[in-house]
Amino acid sequence: MPAFPMPPINRALFRRMDPVGCLLSISWAVPLVFALQEGGASFSWTSGAILGPLIGGVAAATIFVTWECWLGKRTLDTILPMRLFGDPVVVLVFLSVLLMGFSFYPAIILLPQRFQAVNNATPSRAGIQLLTLTLVSPVFSFLAGSLMPHRKPPAEYIILIAASLITLGIGLMSSLPTSMATPAAIYGYEAIIGAGLGAVMPASYFLLKIHVPEGDIASATGVTNTARTMGGCISVSICTALLHNSMDTGLAHILSSAQLSAIKESLASMADLDGELRRRVMGVFGDAYNRQFRVLVAFALCNVLVAGLLVLAIRRKERRKLGERGGEVHEEVERREAREDEASSGGDAHSQLERKAEQGSIEAQKEKI
Repeated sequence: MPAFPMPPINRALFRRMDPVGCLLSISWAVPLVFALQEGGASFSWTSGAILGPLIGGVAAATIFVTWECWLGKRTLDTILPMRLFGDPVVVLVFLSVLLMGFSFYPAIILLPQRFQAVNNATPSRAGIQLLTLTLVSPVFSFLAGSLMPHRKPPAEYIILIAASLITLGIGLMSSLPTSMATPAAIYGYEAIIGAGLGAVMPASYFLLKIHVPEGDIASATGVTNTARTMGGCISVSICTALLHNSMDTGLAHILSSAQLSAIKESLASMADLDGELRRRVMGVFGDAYNRQFRVLVAFALCNVLVAGLLVLAIRRKERRKLGERGGEVHEEVERREAREDEASSGGDAHSQLERKAEQGSIEAQKEKI
């Protein structure tokens, strides 16, 4: 939330800005996202329309990171503080959200396409059939958020459970039948995926709030959102390439080149095919979508592994902090014992009572540790 009342705007505030970093953060993201989304779909991967933005985006990203590293050595106010990547917990949260994006975007995009291409649903009907996922997700997002203040279960375990649910749901989606009838089980699979997708983000933001300094939370949130988007764009490009490969190998011998091109442009052109040919095309699409989800299972399993490493990293960090606190208490005990030795020669009854009270306080701190 912005501060209220707002601090006065002066030249010192403008000098803390990073205009070059702002420009570079846009210059690499836009062409890279365009190349990942359009490559293999509107343009081939070897065309200049894709290679140019792809190479330019990678080059701009390299310049952006180099600039932020250089600027970070001279000032703390950067768009992307590199000190964020010095904490393994924060890095694992970023990586988990990146891998979550591999399941989030394809689930929203591929399922409506599957309903239309395989189950003969209209676009509006396909959107309605996706409601199970889109309604369950915010419910579990609210439930996960309500559990955060109580830490029961801890946020890292919620991420692990959510990643496992996403993996289970994606795996079940890869086993759907390729017939025209819509199986009722698909709505249960949607609910499983929606529960996982909804729970993971509140827990991720909560961990960032705990492990990131207050001044870097805005930057960490931006990195998290960017990671989710980039993961989704990469996975969509992979799925698009798999779909086109399946269409070229599975439909080339049963459709003319004109029919195949029309279907690639719009699934609505399948309505022009006769009954038997249309069912064969739907079967090819069903196998293609199952193949896509099988590939996504691999990324979902990687997310489960990352979530497990996140749990271990947080437990290690907590043990290290506990050890540091124990060392501080031990030093305090030694100082008090030294004061007791100095005062023992001339102590009276009152000092004896004070020493007993101090000893009781020491024992209480030891029990807490």
